[in-house]
Amino acid sequence: MNKLILTAIIGTSLLSASAWASSNQSSDFINVSYNCAKNQTFNAVFINDVQNSYAVIGFDKRIIPMREIVVASGASYKSDNGKESLVLNTEGDKAELVKENGEVVLSNCISTPLD
Repeated sequence: MNKLILTAIIGTSLLSASAWASSNQSSDFINVSYNCAKNQTFNAVFINDVQNSYAVIGFDKRIIPMREIVVASGASYKSDNGKESLVLNTEGDKAELVKENGEVVLSNCISTPLD
């Protein structure tokens, strides 16, 4: 999937999350809001296609595309940007956002599906 097109599509959906009705949710396209420690929040859109899975997060006034990476349990997604890579670790309704070096950016995040 073309990264630019993917980012544009997901960015639009993150910015207008309230426009998505629950009938538009599917297992292939899931829009989620996370509430984290220290009253921090972020939104994520998870996209699952036949061959790959992606996440695009809205955080710190940025839209960050990520590709799923292999982990033992749960699901993890890594950003492909050149500055500093971020990793989103998820398991069930919990998530954490860390820098590639292990420094925690957001912790104790609990998901709430967006309608």
